[in-house]
Amino acid sequence: MGRVRSCILSISLILLMYTRSSSAQIGLNWNRLRGELAEGALNTTTGDIQNVLTDILRQFQDFAPDLAGQLPIPGQGEGDVNATEGGEESPKPAPQFPPGFENLQYVSPVCLNHTLTLIGDFQAQKQYAKQMVYSSGSPIPNPSIEFSGLTADYGLFQQCRDVKKEHEGTPFDAEYCILSNYGPEGAQYHSAVCVPASCPDYDLRTIAYTLKGVLDIPVEFHFTCETRPSFTGGDIFVILWCVILGILMLSGTLYHLIKIHTEARKKSNAYEDAPEEACEEDGDHGDDKKVEELEPEDKENQPAAEGTGTDAEREVMNIQERGDDPKKESKSTDGKLGRMLMCFSIIHNFGKIFDISKQKGTLSALNGIRVISMFWIILGHTWQFLGTYRADNPLYMYTQLLPKFWAQTVLHAVFGVDTFFLLSGLLLAYLTLRALKKGDGKINWGLFIFHRFYRITPLYMLVLGVWSTFPAHIADGPTVQWIFHGARDTCRRLWWTNFLYINNLHPFPGDLGGQCMGWSWYLANDMQFFIISPIILYLLYKNRKIGFAVIGVILLISTCATIGISYHYGLNIGFNQKPFNNNTADHPTADHLYGKPYHRIPPYLIGIIVGYFLFKLEGKKFDIPRLAAGGMWLLAAGSALGLVYGLYNTTQGYIVPQGTTIFYYAVNTIAWGVAIGWVAFACIKGYGGPVNTILSWPVWTPLARLTFAAYLVHPLVQFVYVWSLPTAVPPTPAFMTYHVIAFIFVSYAVALVFSLAIEAPLMGLEKIWFKRH
Repeated sequence: MGRVRSCILSISLILLMYTRSSSAQIGLNWNRLRGELAEGALNTTTGDIQNVLTDILRQFQDFAPDLAGQLPIPGQGEGDVNATEGGEESPKPAPQFPPGFENLQYVSPVCLNHTLTLIGDFQAQKQYAKQMVYSSGSPIPNPSIEFSGLTADYGLFQQCRDVKKEHEGTPFDAEYCILSNYGPEGAQYHSAVCVPASCPDYDLRTIAYTLKGVLDIPVEFHFTCETRPSFTGGDIFVILWCVILGILMLSGTLYHLIKIHTEARKKSNAYEDAPEEACEEDGDHGDDKKVEELEPEDKENQPAAEGTGTDAEREVMNIQERGDDPKKESKSTDGKLGRMLMCFSIIHNFGKIFDISKQKGTLSALNGIRVISMFWIILGHTWQFLGTYRADNPLYMYTQLLPKFWAQTVLHAVFGVDTFFLLSGLLLAYLTLRALKKGDGKINWGLFIFHRFYRITPLYMLVLGVWSTFPAHIADGPTVQWIFHGARDTCRRLWWTNFLYINNLHPFPGDLGGQCMGWSWYLANDMQFFIISPIILYLLYKNRKIGFAVIGVILLISTCATIGISYHYGLNIGFNQKPFNNNTADHPTADHLYGKPYHRIPPYLIGIIVGYFLFKLEGKKFDIPRLAAGGMWLLAAGSALGLVYGLYNTTQGYIVPQGTTIFYYAVNTIAWGVAIGWVAFACIKGYGGPVNTILSWPVWTPLARLTFAAYLVHPLVQFVYVWSLPTAVPPTPAFMTYHVIAFIFVSYAVALVFSLAIEAPLMGLEKIWFKRH
């Protein structure tokens, strides 16, 4: 019924616009129709609707011949002419529109003609016209919105687009357009219309605003028609780079296969030796060689050091002062070009990523923490993206599912990002302090920062380029162009803020939805923390008291800033609580705390503290009374569980006082950092028990190496799927669980492709290009 009402409203508007009756007659017709709508006359049966439409059409027939003579026939251009008696050609007279409808002269005559054809053919019950009408969504919320909360009806996307293909003799192509209505007080409703393809969005906008003016409707309209964007220079640049990377991967793999075949003819064991050494610098045979040089406790660093690219461990390991050893001779017979090609070998890189050989040591538990945190983030984003944007019954999700106790796990998945900050700070401190010790307090800090930028930025920028290019061209669905056109435009304006890692600060305060790749706020924070870390780490190495004092001052500034901002803006916590004041009224979605470094830095600093103590206790026996260790585990578990599930009462209607809210904002990231910091420390120093056994499972190792890429690509995977869905979906726990598992699998599969294409090759090329002395 909603779709038929959509057609009735649209058709009635157009018919009444083009009749040459008086404006009084137009008002009379429209008021009668609007009255019947209000009384529910159009909510009864299709027969009632047809009667109303037939009555309007009958009134229109008196005026249709005159108007038809002023409009072009479908297939003819706007330059049609009439012949005068003297044989001279003169332009057809412009259609005469009633008062209030003069703006329709700016609508394409072909669009008007095709629309009139659609109206008549729908009255004649032609199949193509019926399919177009019934493919449209309801222009106004269905009465069931009171119980479902569904504020969108996108109609039938595929059926609209396939009209001409399915019905021979269709006089024109059909196009699918999103109609967004913005009502008073920010209310939004999104629908869809299936219209002749000769009616671009600006024609539809003209018609809609004409209706708005005549009927004094307090709604703003916006149309977005599903048209493929043209390829720009930026698109071609991204595609070219993807093609180049593909060619390099293919070339490297072929070279590797040829090398394997050649070496196999020389000696039977060459497959395991020479090929794997080719993508290395002369005299340096990769990370395994480094592991041999480490002390026994440090050998476990290697699985962790090949985890996320956002951790600092690899950068530090690459800039340690090692010195050249003349006794180390390269076994590789490749030239430099050959070694560079080997860096792109899929076989070579795949083997390194999925190497789960157990390294002896103490840091493998960090791999499990990292991967489980990534799974948690994907869980939260699945419910956020799929449940919020495409649920067929949002009210059920918000009132029946999310208030449940288990759903707190979904609502607080953001703590997974705080875990990343902790791990990054921990590994950075531990390995940098080791490097300082080995270099007698000296380290190349410029190279320290450069390596970080080199390791992270190419993959980051490639994903950004893919995000802003491919979905708009290849994704298919009712809202694809509406969503991805906006993402494309945003990234074209603001990509440089991502490149400089200031996208969480510019424009200020900004909002996550207005950023290019809104989830990349984490990378900006992590890079900002990394840049200031040399000062902290050097002070810790030289004078522990001064170093800890600096950390304390930064924590104090962070806490005070968080308290002041949360108080000023009246920020709320919990489920469906309103702000404590209206200071955010002008910009309700502004990001004042969530993605800001002054709020997110505590876990990173706590990670540095944990890393410092691991460094100081390296190779030393550290005894903790069993009772004390158990107490620490209880305290850590209680803190973490309290942060995740402590706000459950807010889903039952409890209102958290502002003072408690401010306290929560001030300590939540600190408390989480301390809790997870203890887990990491205890597992590394032998007090992890079964927790350490689980977190040190070798299967986590390859997944940890892919986690940085997985973080970057998982929203891309989710958005392409979510916005390509032709219809809304049920937000049931089972449905969501299946999709969480699917998104984890697909995200890591896509991450593997990106890692093989650029992240892993650059790690190998770094050892060739940047010689370490």
